[in-house]
Amino acid sequence: MVRAQVGDRFSLDVTGAWSVIAVVGPEAGRVLRRMTHIHHFPSGGEIAHIQGHVLQREGGYWVLVPQEYGHYVWEVAVDRASALGGGPVGVDALPRYEGGAA
Repeated sequence: MVRAQVGDRFSLDVTGAWSVIAVVGPEAGRVLRRMTHIHHFPSGGEIAHIQGHVLQREGGYWVLVPQEYGHYVWEVAVDRASALGGGPVGVDALPRYEGGAA
């Protein structure tokens, strides 16, 4: 699914594992802008000083970073969200897509 969204704009290293962090909700765009200077999605670049990719999804964004940095980027996302009144939530906050998968 990720490869279908990014097309041939950039390549993904499929030999490594990725962490996917969903940034959702009414302030998702503001949270993401506080984490990265990327302006167009899907795109790759620096996210919280880590190279990664951002995909725009219904209700928010998916942030993909190498698994080794997933916890760090998650902490940054929670920190940025808490400044706006948000915080970590479970997968039940993700919009449901046709076929039942988020």
